[in-house]
Amino acid sequence: MSDYPISDYQSVMLDAHKVSRVWLDDNSLRIKPTYTHEVRVPVCRLLRVHCYGELQDGFCALLKLAEQHIPVTFFDHQGHVRAQLYHPCPNTKPLALWLEHCFCEEACQCQYQQWLENQHYALFAHLHITHGCLKIRQEHLQQQLVAYLKHRHLDSLFSTLYQQGKRLIMSHLGELLMAYGLPAGTTIRNKLFLDLQDLMEYWTQGHILQWLQRFGDITPELTQQFYGHQNMAIAGHLQTVLVQLQKMLEAYALEQIP
Repeated sequence: MSDYPISDYQSVMLDAHKVSRVWLDDNSLRIKPTYTHEVRVPVCRLLRVHCYGELQDGFCALLKLAEQHIPVTFFDHQGHVRAQLYHPCPNTKPLALWLEHCFCEEACQCQYQQWLENQHYALFAHLHITHGCLKIRQEHLQQQLVAYLKHRHLDSLFSTLYQQGKRLIMSHLGELLMAYGLPAGTTIRNKLFLDLQDLMEYWTQGHILQWLQRFGDITPELTQQFYGHQNMAIAGHLQTVLVQLQKMLEAYALEQIP
């Protein structure tokens, strides 16, 4: 299993250069790496598939996964998102319902902006940046990054990990918003995407900085391991943020009941 980049049984990452065939059989996604043994992942345990490069044999299997509400994201070999496959009719979820019924109200939009601002303040507090307005805290984070990275000659490594993180944010945001019943193209979904993308990019900067500070010597092996760690951390934090948003909107809607 270690020869094949599967971080857990919910997220599968396929490198087209290392895979000879991908197919579905017996309610499992079956993967035949070029030089190692076949891997099976039960479809019922799949949350997403990330595919790097162009599969020669397996697109139909990925299409069938998307039909079963398992999103598939295609990356080029530089890690840039090329496209995503989703089911065209996402399951209706509470977050989408609350947004549809409440977000047209000015009072709800004001409460959302306050919630979003509080998310930023909480993020910086977690990084022990607790003084000043958001702009000052953002500047403080950048100063921390410059001071730490330049002294240790980690600028290039940080840039690589940060760009990798930004691509993962785009991928996970698209998947999760669809999973919460928000299809691409709607005004509300687009606003939410941009707002959370901005929030998560600051979160990712702090997350990388804290990771670098944990180790005195950053080896290539540690850097390689960080991809799986970062992938799960971004997905987990986004999930937490969306649950909190759903609870906030639900509380707002219930307050409007006479």
